[in-house]
Amino acid sequence: MISFNKNVFMCSGAVNSCIYDFNSNKLYHYQRLEEEFLSYVIGKDSSQLQLNETEKTALSFLMSCGIITETSEKEFNDGKINIEKNNSDITMVWIEVTTRCNLFCKHCYDEASSKCTGEMSVEDFKYVADELYDYGVKNIQFIGGEPLVLGDKLKSMIDYASKLFQGIEVFTNGTLINQNWIDTFKQYDVKIALSIYSYIPEMHDKVTGIPTSFSKTVHSIELLKINEIKYRTATVYMDGVDTGNKNTDLFTINPQKDIVRMIGRANLKLLNPNLLKRKLITRKSFERPINMKLFNKTISGHNCFSHRLYISYNLDVYPCVMERRIKHGSLHNKHLEEVVKPKIFNISKDHVEGCKDCEFRYCCFDCRPDSLSDDVYAKPWYCTYDPYIGEWLDENSFISQILNDDKQ
Repeated sequence: MISFNKNVFMCSGAVNSCIYDFNSNKLYHYQRLEEEFLSYVIGKDSSQLQLNETEKTALSFLMSCGIITETSEKEFNDGKINIEKNNSDITMVWIEVTTRCNLFCKHCYDEASSKCTGEMSVEDFKYVADELYDYGVKNIQFIGGEPLVLGDKLKSMIDYASKLFQGIEVFTNGTLINQNWIDTFKQYDVKIALSIYSYIPEMHDKVTGIPTSFSKTVHSIELLKINEIKYRTATVYMDGVDTGNKNTDLFTINPQKDIVRMIGRANLKLLNPNLLKRKLITRKSFERPINMKLFNKTISGHNCFSHRLYISYNLDVYPCVMERRIKHGSLHNKHLEEVVKPKIFNISKDHVEGCKDCEFRYCCFDCRPDSLSDDVYAKPWYCTYDPYIGEWLDENSFISQILNDDKQ
């Protein structure tokens, strides 16, 4: 019996199809006519097939690639993707303990500043932490604003969290870390994440809006390294900010990392044609090896929303630290299991206009918050594929159109 090989699946789009081969981690793009041929041969005994020479060549090619094989009825694989919705597997939760920040980053996703007043009380934090523990959450990250502006309040929160969670991380701009904070981080085995935007001090300070922020952050990294506290750095790329050349062993700016997303204070003016080109979803996006872990996430729900939660200072529960258009609900006088909505966990590309009919949808990472629309179900604005005609749009024309629309 002719069968798709194990770990090989077929996904149909509006006019074309894809074969996901997780044995070779390759994606094969097919026209509908070729899908019809596959539908004809799959499930049949090779001796029953009546094929012309072209079809025989195609069958031989598919077998040589390991896409299809001859197997027993017991091991038969029809290539269909089994869509199983899950409730959740929350692996990490962001907890916003304050909206106040001593910097004013031009792209801030939280729109935080020194004028913001939102702040979570220690008692509210303890309630949140208990709810997360009861729900089975093992890892949390303190975020802001800038968490360290809370001083002893944050230390009390860390002390309480240390009794409940396996992993605790604080995301900070790094300007307020001193030896006192170092002692706290060591005592509770807290990991640190820091934002840094360039190897050039002036470029980093240009993003934060505060002179000397670079030198303070670098000094903090030195303290972390000397005291053997685990830390990592995160960078957001944006127009007008030169990352410079690596000139330190304290941190590394990864050139493949995050390009600014259209959230909070960020807008298209922070992107240039080069950054836009790097951000686009193009044909080349699917020439890279495909990932079965991402595939399993996208067929059962949203690649992020079904695994993470964000809890704001006022106890509102959102699916992501960047997503404010939808929320699960509020933890005020409610348990977390009563608040979370499976419907949000299960927002997948199957629900997104322009994506639900795309054959690439299950191997395409989805960042819902990165949007130019109030519509949570809008197609990614940076995707150049039209599944309804089965063609990729010209990248340069696509970029020009985006930039021209922004000027109007």
